[in-house]
Amino acid sequence: MDITPKSRLRLLGRVSARVLKRTFPGLELKKPNTEWFFVSYSSDTYPVGSTFDIFIPGSGGEWNHDYKIKLLKITDEYGRRFNEISDGFKTICCFQFTSSIPKEIKQLPVLTDWEMNEKGVYLFQHSEINLMPEQDNTKFIFQGFLTLVWKELKHRKTFSFKTKDIADILSQKYDNSNKRYIRIVLDNLVLTGKAKEKDEDKYELVDY
Repeated sequence: MDITPKSRLRLLGRVSARVLKRTFPGLELKKPNTEWFFVSYSSDTYPVGSTFDIFIPGSGGEWNHDYKIKLLKITDEYGRRFNEISDGFKTICCFQFTSSIPKEIKQLPVLTDWEMNEKGVYLFQHSEINLMPEQDNTKFIFQGFLTLVWKELKHRKTFSFKTKDIADILSQKYDNSNKRYIRIVLDNLVLTGKAKEKDEDKYELVDY
């Protein structure tokens, strides 16, 4: 049975000391096991205090659930504070890690803005993992099906695609326009290494 996150956050990189000083002059910003990050466009709403217990490197790798990652502070580039990350917004956020900061996250680059980083780290909440029923799993999620979708995208003679392209394939080839399955297929293409997220609703196929 496959697992599919219904929502996620993507850490692009650590915020440079220069940006932190400019945005929050005179404030003590870092405490033990905390770090500030540029966070890409959110796929859901997360209030301050939200805790994530699964992360996976964007470059591929095993799901890691050995840490608790708590959302402490949310701001924008002007230092304005927010009580939540809103769906569709990019932010600058401070997270606290228990019991230490994972090496995969320590190795994220130091950035001065929301520069797209293909090796950014995805954060998930265990409660938001969607366990697909077996009949749905065999019909939509198994590797063979994802490969068929990948090949269909490749036949379009462009390695770039958007959510709409996935929707068109599912509708035209498999008579399914369910938004839930569109999101599931898209997420699994990325998480299995068949595609890379380049920007907001912009993806690129991996030729494997």
